[in-house]
Amino acid sequence: MPEPAIELDELQWRAPEWTQMYGLRTDNVLEYFALSPFYDRSSNNQVLKMQSSYNEQLQNRADLQKELKNMKGLEFVLAVAQEPDVWIIRRQMRYSPTEAEIVATYFVVGENIYQAPSIYSVVVSRLLSTTKYLNEALDVARSLPRFTPTGYTYEEKPAPAEGQDQDEEEHSEDEQDALGIEQALNTSLAMRR
Repeated sequence: MPEPAIELDELQWRAPEWTQMYGLRTDNVLEYFALSPFYDRSSNNQVLKMQSSYNEQLQNRADLQKELKNMKGLEFVLAVAQEPDVWIIRRQMRYSPTEAEIVATYFVVGENIYQAPSIYSVVVSRLLSTTKYLNEALDVARSLPRFTPTGYTYEEKPAPAEGQDQDEEEHSEDEQDALGIEQALNTSLAMRR
């Protein structure tokens, strides 16, 4: 049975043995990144890396970056460097020397490498969180109305008396949110009467 694919945006990668041996600086952070599972071995960076071992004109970093801009295809570029601890690397598809589309963003923090989440996954996460709390609020609102022959009434819970134990006043954050919503509903209903 094949192993399930690893979600790269949930992965933290590091190689402490490499950083102990070479250190981590702006001039070698892309080499460090090339060891990670985020790196694509078919990228233009890898092609130039292989060519640089046989081409004396591609020995320094500036020449490699210049040559990388002239190639078309997938590449990794260092977008932001805040030495000594933070670097941002972009995976991008280059179409021309002046046109490139960002595909993914990675953060190197200390010796840890992370993939930045997509806007889609952030929005989905926030919407799920919002939906959860909205459902809880509606469950509280659903329990409030009571029908009597004279019409609908809303059951109000008495406010806690002063001097209650500290344990009774401490609620979880979710319970406090639900109680706050319930109190707001009770207040608005009392104002309508």
